[in-house]
Amino acid sequence: MTEKKKVGPYTIQQPIGKGAYAEVYLVSDESGNGYAMKVIKNIDRLTPSQLKHIKTEIKVMKTLRHPNIVRSRFILASKRKLYIVMDYVGGGNLLQLLQQQRCPLVQVRRFFVQAALAMEYCHKNAIAHRDIKAENILLSEDHNQLFISDFGLSAIYNEDQDISSSSKRTLLRTSCGSPYYVAPEVLKRRDYDGQKADVWSTGILLFLMLLRRYPFDAASHELLQEVICRGDVQFPQAKIDNGQVPISAVKLIKNMLQLDPQNRPTFEEVLKSEFVAEDLEYLTAWRQECLREALEAEKEKKDGTGDLEEHEDDVE
Repeated sequence: MTEKKKVGPYTIQQPIGKGAYAEVYLVSDESGNGYAMKVIKNIDRLTPSQLKHIKTEIKVMKTLRHPNIVRSRFILASKRKLYIVMDYVGGGNLLQLLQQQRCPLVQVRRFFVQAALAMEYCHKNAIAHRDIKAENILLSEDHNQLFISDFGLSAIYNEDQDISSSSKRTLLRTSCGSPYYVAPEVLKRRDYDGQKADVWSTGILLFLMLLRRYPFDAASHELLQEVICRGDVQFPQAKIDNGQVPISAVKLIKNMLQLDPQNRPTFEEVLKSEFVAEDLEYLTAWRQECLREALEAEKEKKDGTGDLEEHEDDVE
């Protein structure tokens, strides 16, 4: 029997995913706990843009601690590889779930509440995700909890800026995101506010969860851009009449998908919407979970046990 490879204190068990320049493995620590390890090979050959995305993702990992954001535990770098160890989330991603089944309205609303709370937290920490999509939302095995992942395209605003005022935030120029989720101002290659673009993408996500299709679609990428930039969102009346799409959700989605980004709500305002208020008890309970996580993170920081570990080694 071939001995399994070790990376630092982790033993590689099996591959579970692959991206453009990274592979993901299921690994276990010395106590048998399972984690996901992202392995980025040939880091000396990556483009400056790819390296920037990796550095941004690591910086974001150090900043964020939330029950609906994938938590990173350990980073190990060698001469040619980078290993990032994260909590393993074993329920697949949200797109896979939606391809298999229609989610009940109560589940859609609770997923949305969790995602909105996570995005509110990111924005309060001066971070715009810029690639919100169902593929980047991982699910627990029981499908009761979601985890936002893949912060490689994130933007981190300057710490000395007043992030409560969008006019004072750095405006971005780089076009990011998946075609179906991209805000019109990004497609037009104008200066844009990444946090307002996140609101648009999350509105697309809510539409997708309710109807299992995208609000904007077309036969080609060029036509899709035209449709998005018109911003005409249509809801099937039959779905509204049978209660699958409540009027409160229609109002919220139209508000989040306004063409003028300055008219879109913040996530703080989204969480005060009528759609969310229809399960206010759940919102209150999940806010408590977020507070508990924040208090635990603060305690670990004081104890010196909560920081993301970084190591350099010759392991290959």
